[in-house]
Amino acid sequence: MENKHKVNPWVVRLHRLYAVPFNVAIRGKKMLGLDAFFWNRLDQKFRAVLLVQPIEYLDPHPPLEACRLTRDVHIEEQIQDIIDIATLEPELPRIKERPSLGKRLLEMIFPGAAMARLKQASIIISEQEQARLLAKELVNLVSSTETFWGLFEYDEERQILLPLNQKMRRIYNALAERDNGYILASKKAYSICSEVF
Repeated sequence: MENKHKVNPWVVRLHRLYAVPFNVAIRGKKMLGLDAFFWNRLDQKFRAVLLVQPIEYLDPHPPLEACRLTRDVHIEEQIQDIIDIATLEPELPRIKERPSLGKRLLEMIFPGAAMARLKQASIIISEQEQARLLAKELVNLVSSTETFWGLFEYDEERQILLPLNQKMRRIYNALAERDNGYILASKKAYSICSEVF
């Protein structure tokens, strides 16, 4: 497969490039890449389905100047995770502590606080349900031994890795807003690669 993402050598000099490994799986006639660096680092496992990308967004051979991150999960484990996510039953988040009598009275007087708590719970449930439906579409993946690479850059201001591919970037941006594990993994990648560059 031809490298569709030509990298300008000046970009390499100005920005650090990070090559994130993607295990390759096949679904029918379509090849997909499953992010093998961030997969096990997310706080919410069901979000891993967002890390499945069309092979067209990835490169078979990243530039030599890019810092290659490690593959921390095998494709068989990823396929099993997708099957597990596809069978998830959404559950209500558990309330960590029972609100005090004062808080309950305030919520009765000002129901907005209670509504905000419930809205947050419904967002998580909705996100889980969307992940479950997406995973159902992916349950028939067949593993491959190939590895492709996603090219990322480090956003200094937000301290996160983001893909150069704009379609992938939107998804990873959303992950950064919702999942602290993604942010911590980005910082770890930055730390690892700072020693290399």
